[in-house]
Amino acid sequence: MTQNIFETEADELTWVAEDIERAIADGSPAEEIAVITKKNKTLENLAKVLLSKHIPVALSKDENIFDSEEVRLVDEILEYLVSLRGSGQPRDEILLSILAHPCWGIHRLTIWEMSRTISSARREDRKNWIETLRTHTDPTLSGLANFLIELSILSHHARLEDLMDYITGANTLAIPDEYNEDPTKNTLQIDMFGGGKKEYVSPIYGYYFGNFNSIPPLPDPLLGGEGVKKDNTSPRLLLGEGAGGRGGKDAGSQQSATLYARHLANIRKLVESVRSFKKGAGFLSILDYGEFISLVKKYDVQIAASHLVGHEGTAVNLITVHKAKGLEYGRVYAIGLTEKQYKLGKVSGSPLPKNLPLAPEKDDDEDIRRLVYTVFTRAKKDLVLSYAQMNLNEKSDTPLGCLTDLDPAWSSGSVAPESLVDFLEKERKDLFSLPYHGEEKNFLADRIAKQFTMSVTALQNFLNVADGGPEHFVANNILRFPQAKSESACYGSAMHKALEVFFTDYKKTGLYSKSTLLDAFETAFKQERFVPDTERDFLARGTENLNALYSEITGKAYGDLHLEYDFRTAFGGVFLPPLSSERRGVGGEAGIQLTGKIDRIEVIDNQKLIITDYKTGGGFDSFLDTGSAYEKIKKWKYKLQFCFYAVLFELSPQWARFQSKEFTLMFIEQDRKTGRFVSVTDYVQQGEIERTKALIRAVMSKIESLDFPDVSGYSPDIAGIRQFEEDLIGGKM
Repeated sequence: MTQNIFETEADELTWVAEDIERAIADGSPAEEIAVITKKNKTLENLAKVLLSKHIPVALSKDENIFDSEEVRLVDEILEYLVSLRGSGQPRDEILLSILAHPCWGIHRLTIWEMSRTISSARREDRKNWIETLRTHTDPTLSGLANFLIELSILSHHARLEDLMDYITGANTLAIPDEYNEDPTKNTLQIDMFGGGKKEYVSPIYGYYFGNFNSIPPLPDPLLGGEGVKKDNTSPRLLLGEGAGGRGGKDAGSQQSATLYARHLANIRKLVESVRSFKKGAGFLSILDYGEFISLVKKYDVQIAASHLVGHEGTAVNLITVHKAKGLEYGRVYAIGLTEKQYKLGKVSGSPLPKNLPLAPEKDDDEDIRRLVYTVFTRAKKDLVLSYAQMNLNEKSDTPLGCLTDLDPAWSSGSVAPESLVDFLEKERKDLFSLPYHGEEKNFLADRIAKQFTMSVTALQNFLNVADGGPEHFVANNILRFPQAKSESACYGSAMHKALEVFFTDYKKTGLYSKSTLLDAFETAFKQERFVPDTERDFLARGTENLNALYSEITGKAYGDLHLEYDFRTAFGGVFLPPLSSERRGVGGEAGIQLTGKIDRIEVIDNQKLIITDYKTGGGFDSFLDTGSAYEKIKKWKYKLQFCFYAVLFELSPQWARFQSKEFTLMFIEQDRKTGRFVSVTDYVQQGEIERTKALIRAVMSKIESLDFPDVSGYSPDIAGIRQFEEDLIGGKM
């Protein structure tokens, strides 16, 4: 028995993989080697390292079906169909995610161009995505739109199982010819019983269940029927040589049956879970699914399905502790022997229905001793123990208490820096992932030249390497992809609107009207059309906070108030002029146009400005670099916002003459611990203003030259953000 301590979990996993490689080279059969630990995620990460060394693995994986690509796609389509049925707007952000899936074969530049068409149209002429898709000249796109529309119509009376068969391609869907004859016709009024029809088979079948000699035709995944028989031309994107580097023809032939079964089992598990949730319901509808999935997402419920990854009998065995009982191996690696690995959080007081699965309860010390004993007794010959002092989340960890007195003593293990493997590398490229080529660059250049102006949000998105940095900026500020507005964001907007209406009324009447404040909030939030429970909870939260805030904002005289002041339109806009050393200024001859909207500006005695920005959520009372990693980035964002605003006011024809400017963040929700309202005030110094100008110029130079840096080398925290800023200003990128 040997014991090893590693500085990081990455070191531990890499060393174990290298030691297994050595053991196999020395003659140990792979099937006589096992790695045992508590968490399946640790085994998944180790599997990536082993596979990168071409060492076969067998991993029995209990995965959340919503982590699987095929279930996420089916779920997105079902949720989108629910939105098409309703009286509100279709959920464009879901449709965008559906279109981005490679099974449809849609080039991302096509999606970018659609986004430009939609966002560039006048508001009164603007179409949603499904309308734009349906009238597209590309028959693949218009056909997909007609497919989704027809499914939404069928969903009013069809069983959930039947809808899923159409979605996955297990059955063909007849599309009326009227869709193609008159694309401007109201689709909900089409005569479904007249005229010819064309059959549409969802490409999801070919993508996930593509035919191989060893695979039978896809049966009805829910009823056990014969299904649709496919020919040998079906795509093999996930199951063989078309899998984007996931294996050649031989590898595909070996793995196709396993993957086929895995995809099918996940889809079946999804329907079984809905049926279990709706016990006693003989007929499952899409509305039942909507009710089910809202609870799953609200409470982050895990729906588990077990799969075998790899091949038993010829591979290194990766096993969780609970599945190791009764098994024996010649060489056993017991890894991750730490408190955080073995001690899970306990779920208590959950409001979930009893028929939805809950997380396991916490193991006590005696349970852990029994588990460790199980691990140790699996080894017939060699037992290798290890743990790391820091996990992959960079959190410190300690060894299990029952192992501290082992003999012989623990020794420090190490690996060469060049041996570390980036086993967490992302496999699938995003819709907006780097790099950009050819026509994509031309498209981006056109969008930037015609539509882009620099806001503080755009600057934050570009600089925030903890959230994707330049790639996130391209998606949100250049391509402007639709995004769902979260419940919290809608709540924050309603709180802002309430204060805007309140102070507008105050300017007109000189009165502090609480009813105006509360009514404005309720009206604004109800316009978001959330489900009754969500609406009730947020209305109660907002009403409670605004009742308390009322006493904070009343009882004093205000100066001259300017509400929701928009720098984009006021006085012809604000421009950061080019440097005198530049032959052609970044942003054009006039410079870089800066935009921003201020919640409240108060002019005191025509000499001083108090600039107030409202914030919901947890607050703080200083910009000191303290708190969690999240809080540090939050403070950085708000400080950068103040500095950006200071630049706006300095360059504004209306406000430049004011020398005294006080910037205040007003948190409009009570602190949970103290019950008071927190605010932070700052006076931005000239040095900070000049640095922000330099940062804006450096970022704009990158944007105009389509130079979106790869920021994967920066740490995803406040230190990485600040280093990225310094490298940009210093011209080191």
